[in-house]
Amino acid sequence: MNMMQLLNALQNPQQFAQQMMNNSQVMQNPMAKNAIQMLQKGDSQGIENMARNLCKEKGIDPDEMMKQFKQQLNIR
Repeated sequence: MNMMQLLNALQNPQQFAQQMMNNSQVMQNPMAKNAIQMLQKGDSQGIENMARNLCKEKGIDPDEMMKQFKQQLNIR
C-alpha cells in the first residue's frame, strides 16, 4: 500500500474495508480480517489497541510512530 492509498483509506474507511474484503490474500490473514471487521464496526479504539500491540511486539514506540506519521502528512 502506498501513501496515496493510505490517505484514501483514511478519507473513506468503509470503501477501503470493502476493497480489502475483496482481496483474498488479506482475508486469509486473521489479524487483517479482524482489523477490517473493527473498521466496519467503527471500533477505532480496538484498531488503536491492535496497532499499539503490534508496535510493542516490534519494539516500536507507538506514540513516536504516530508523531512521525503526522509529521509526514503535515498534521499537527
